[in-house]
Amino acid sequence: MAEKKVSIVMSAYNNSEFVRDAIDSILNQTYENIELIVSDDGSIDNTREIIDSYTDSRIKRFHQKQNQGILKQESMLMDLAEGHYIGKCDGDDICEPTKIEKQVSAFDNNPKLAVCWVGVNIIDEHNNIIARAKTNEPLTDRDIRNHIRQKRGIPCPNVACMLFRREYIVKHGGYKEIFDQIGSWDIDLALRLIESGEVAMINEPLFNWRRHSSSFSRKVNYNGLRNQSHKIAFFLRDQRLANNGLDDTTGLGSGQLAEFIVSLKSEYEKDPSKIYREICKSRDLAKPIRREHGFMALRKNPFNINNYKYLLRVLF
Repeated sequence: MAEKKVSIVMSAYNNSEFVRDAIDSILNQTYENIELIVSDDGSIDNTREIIDSYTDSRIKRFHQKQNQGILKQESMLMDLAEGHYIGKCDGDDICEPTKIEKQVSAFDNNPKLAVCWVGVNIIDEHNNIIARAKTNEPLTDRDIRNHIRQKRGIPCPNVACMLFRREYIVKHGGYKEIFDQIGSWDIDLALRLIESGEVAMINEPLFNWRRHSSSFSRKVNYNGLRNQSHKIAFFLRDQRLANNGLDDTTGLGSGQLAEFIVSLKSEYEKDPSKIYREICKSRDLAKPIRREHGFMALRKNPFNINNYKYLLRVLF
């Protein structure tokens, strides 16, 4: 029986130092029936030239003259995907050679499986592992659902390691524009797919998530909603569970989402130090940046004890 095609989308922006490793990690998969749909999102370095240097027929290129942002780029690339399964790999991450083969095997063994992810190592700009994948994460559909319900979070450090069954994306739609510029669009997508299909985790470190000074996840962002966007994803999930699959982005029309977003924003208006404290807390950022914002939080509100607590954690 012929292998089912897997589509991997990759949006790259100023990734010239790492994009070759990312592309090679997809082309060198043990699973061969792959298409890599890659786009340079208006880079000002030579990311595009590196992408265009490949002659492998499995690569499809769709470049942008100006930066569109990850949500818009990945949405476009997903719409172009022809595979039975769809996944992503950022332009600075690395997949282990057997990642896709093992995920496809999981799908083949369970026709109801909608989402499958793998263990994730965190690497630096030199490919050194700086944090190893956890070995005690929930693995089964039941345990993962319990974790999502009880802890209000997906037990997966990076949605880029996931593979989705295409039919579920077609059924539920792709990314939602409401998450543009604030993040968690992929968390929202995963939650929607998990609501109607099963989920599984392969407990092997088959994905390497790169942390470096210029990566998207490590940019300082002063939009408070960026730090709260996962709460919006779970708010919409709660609406769907209570309203037969409808939420305020799909015709429910309750107005509750708008009120919820206003309430999230008001937290930053009541405490102007909150955004700086959250940046200080962020483990995605280098200590000097966290330390600087810890002092900024103190200057904004010297009466909040949490500002002292989180600053102390990064002083030494």
